[in-house]
Amino acid sequence: TRRRLFRQLSAAERERLISEVRELLLLLARVRETQAQQSKDSSRQASLLNQARDWLLLAQVQTPGREERHSRIAQAMREGRFAEAAELLEDVLRKEPRSLGAWYDLGLCQERLGQDREAAGAFGACLALDPGLVHVLHKRATLWLRLKEYRRGLADLDEVLRQRPGDARARLNRALALLGLGREREALANLDRVLRDEPHLTHAYFVRAVVRARLGDRAGAAADRAEGLKREPVDEQGWLSRGAARLASEPQGALADFDRALVLNPRSLPALQNRAHVLAEHLHRPVEAVAALDVLIACWPDYLPARSSRAVMLARLGRRDAAHRDAEHCRKARPTPEVRYQLAGVYALTSRQHPQDKALALRELASALRLGYGADLLDHDPDLAPLRQDPEFQRVAAAFRDLARHARP
Repeated sequence: TRRRLFRQLSAAERERLISEVRELLLLLARVRETQAQQSKDSSRQASLLNQARDWLLLAQVQTPGREERHSRIAQAMREGRFAEAAELLEDVLRKEPRSLGAWYDLGLCQERLGQDREAAGAFGACLALDPGLVHVLHKRATLWLRLKEYRRGLADLDEVLRQRPGDARARLNRALALLGLGREREALANLDRVLRDEPHLTHAYFVRAVVRARLGDRAGAAADRAEGLKREPVDEQGWLSRGAARLASEPQGALADFDRALVLNPRSLPALQNRAHVLAEHLHRPVEAVAALDVLIACWPDYLPARSSRAVMLARLGRRDAAHRDAEHCRKARPTPEVRYQLAGVYALTSRQHPQDKALALRELASALRLGYGADLLDHDPDLAPLRQDPEFQRVAAAFRDLARHARP
């Protein structure tokens, strides 16, 4: 009935109706984003942001063909097939470069694929189309922080806080940007305000502990760390933060905190990742670490850092064939420099019994180093130990150490 009524409209009336519906969907997306920013429950935040994403993408749908394509993209994203979804979205954007929803979803996919710089570019395209999307601006800021581009992150966060001065999470991230820039006293002032307004944000205590330690206030740093450990986290991020703070001194307690985060969100990527990390690197339970990475990859099959980490663990366990399968999967995708560096470790480890793997290790290592990752790790990474006496490794390592030394300000 609705389709029949729609067909009865004149072309001008149809166009006007489509335009009004699109405006309504964009408005609904803005409402959901605002609600997500105000929510203190991370699971509810994720649900609201998913709704916002769906409204944004639906705003681009105008024909049954596009609706079917949207359905395929949404299903691929729900199932963690982000590489497939990204390809579909890139095809959409070749035909419709002003599709706001497609740019937003592409950014989400790239983020889940570990392609933070590309994701920042996609969110930038969203903001060029609609500068009022504060949530997208905040997401881009967090990517700049991960990329250690603190000035860019600070600029984005300043704009977020100009529009939403009471956004405690944005102010916490602003403190992280200031910390990265070496502006500890300004970071401290931001953290003081965060904890005055939102004392439940456990993560802020641990960040303030770092800031106070850098400022020479050892007593204040110890007090903040103790307060953060004492408080019962109220959301997923709180459990993750407390787990990270306990990692060095209480790895078993850290594991318990990451498990609590998974109770709140069983598909939490950072919780699954941290769980595997603590089992592998702190509790030295490699078989359980591989099992944890199996779960992570089942949830997020296209997240390459998980697969490259599993390849490293399998190589350490002497399971060359399985390690190489994961490594080859990564090499055929779009590996980041960090993933390439891990692959170098995989092939280095398996070269102990299979010397022909050394050439692959050196190739992946050189690629990672050329892309700016790993020069500071060469001397201490135990996975690279089988390469250290190799003349080619020594030549490459010396060249990149020298380059890194001259690049320092």
